[in-house]
Formats: sequence, C-alpha cells, structure tokens
Amino acid sequence: MTTEVLMNNGQTIIFWLQRFFMVKPCPKDLKCDVEVSSYAIRDVEEYKNLCDRPRDQCPLPEEVIGDIAEHLTTIYLKPCGRGKHCLYEGSTPPGGFPNSWNGATYCTSELSILKNNEIHTWDRGYDDDGNQVWGVKEGPYEFKSAPASCFNGMFSPLNFPPSQPMEKRIEGSFVLQE
Repeated sequence: MTTEVLMNNGQTIIFWLQRFFMVKPCPKDLKCDVEVSSYAIRDVEEYKNLCDRPRDQCPLPEEVIGDIAEHLTTIYLKPCGRGKHCLYEGSTPPGGFPNSWNGATYCTSELSILKNNEIHTWDRGYDDDGNQVWGVKEGPYEFKSAPASCFNGMFSPLNFPPSQPMEKRIEGSFVLQE
C-alpha cells in the first residue's frame, strides 16, 4: 500500500492516494523479471492509519481481498545494469494507462528498487495534449523501509483466486520520506 501527494500546476494538493500492489514473476513472453500491478482500494477509510493500529484492529485477509478494486497500472521490472545503485527498474508501457483524475487522459509510472532497500516511484498524469496535469515534475518519491507493522505476515495465509494469483510474498511496508 502506498500514498502520494499530487501536484497541480506547481501547487501542492493534499490528496492521499492509497493503492494495493501485487508483485509476481513476469509472463514468459515478456522480457522482464517482475510484474508490479497497482489496484485501487474499494474502502479506503478502512486503511487510514493502518500501520499505527494493533494487529487485532487490522482488516482480516478476506476483507483485504474484498477491498481490491480496479486495476490502475502495471510496471515491468528488469534487473538494473552494472554499476547502478538499483536492483530492479522499470516503467509502464509506452502510452501509459488510462487515467481520468484531474483532467488526465493517461498516466505513466517509473519504479526503481534500490540496493539500500528504498523504492523510488515517479507517477505522472497527462492530458490529451501531453501536458502534465498531476504528479511531481522534479523527480521520484522516495520510500524508505518502515518499522514492522500489522502487515508483517498478514498476507501469508491468503488464498488468492486464480484471477489474482500471488506467486511471491512481499514483507514489510514503506513510508514516504519528505
């Protein structure tokens, strides 16, 4: 799960976008190692201040599955080249994904997983004329590892239906560093 502060014409809009991420190996026909798909959350109120709650106040696994809403984007990650500070990097396909927030018609995302256990992501929305209408212009958000939370081990007992397989488990959570 992640949050973002979006920008509009240089002005900060305090808008927190929460998402679920599903991570799995890439299909064999694609030239990548990891596929990262993001999904909207059906009941975002249920996840406010989630990591500050005791485990017994966190949503149950079956509630989490029920709260996975529409697919937003998919990023395909490849190993970083020699001499880079990242382990994996990738982006949305050319043309991005449809998006209608704040006047956008499509959005793009870039993602890097660094060797120091940070995640950098750069999400931007564009209108029909190619003008950026949301997202930061100067560089990616930087997420650093957060202390253990109620999410640790939470997803291990889940049995995802065939339409949403999870071949690899993700542990831990990340927080945005300003």
